Amino acid sequence: MKRLARILDKLAAGTLVIGTHIKTSDSTIVEFFGLAGMDFVWLDGEHPAMNIETVQRHTMAAQGVGMAAFYRVPWNDPILAKPVLDMGIDGIIFPMIRTADEAARAVAACRYPPDGIRGVGPIRDNGYGLLDMTWQIENARQVWKIMQIEHIDGVRNLESILAVDGVDAITVGTSDLAASMGLIGQTSHPDVLALLDELVATARQAGIPFSVSANYDATLVQQWIDRGINWLSIGGEYDYMARGLRAAMAEMQKMCVVSGTTGQQQR
Repeated sequence: MKRLARILDKLAAGTLVIGTHIKTSDSTIVEFFGLAGMDFVWLDGEHPAMNIETVQRHTMAAQGVGMAAFYRVPWNDPILAKPVLDMGIDGIIFPMIRTADEAARAVAACRYPPDGIRGVGPIRDNGYGLLDMTWQIENARQVWKIMQIEHIDGVRNLESILAVDGVDAITVGTSDLAASMGLIGQTSHPDVLALLDELVATARQAGIPFSVSANYDATLVQQWIDRGINWLSIGGEYDYMARGLRAAMAEMQKMCVVSGTTGQQQR
């Protein structure tokens, strides 16, 4: 868990922790982000077509360059968390946490008895059997349990959610939060922003690191930094590819105009 220790050291120093999302199956992209200096990758198992074997390859690629790997399970279900824990993930993101009871179930899925319900069957997590169980038990305690708050109920119940033993961090899903308020697609609506400010105040009072999951936008990022955000998951491979591609195509169009070509075949 050296990778997670690095993140905790940065948080303690007041340094912003920066990561990004991964939705594709190519692990070289994960390695690329790590070499670029990202602190963690958010492997998304909720929305894209990413199978469990791909998650393990991504985890190995991330950890191989000293970057933490967090995996978002499709739902708050211990069956979905178990194999990812056994492959040695650094943290699990549980989506749509709305109550303290849901948070407690998420934490229990990551802990061995008597503190939780995690089944005993580590594989990569204990070096494929090269490490003893004492080490494994201690390593399991360090896995980050991250609650994703993306519903108005989650914000209303946040104080009790953060009081659950074992909740290590939270992240905010602004799109679903806005949708739960009847404001789908309106993440900058004043009512949404007011709720986000309420969430930030509660998290800061509890001393729990908080993050946001968002596309990269300099103005948006600065707004969250101004709120005092601790760790930030911005963009993803598609977002960065799209930005680069749009810029390249715009430049090409300008060059075509200057050279007198418009994409039509010259005679």
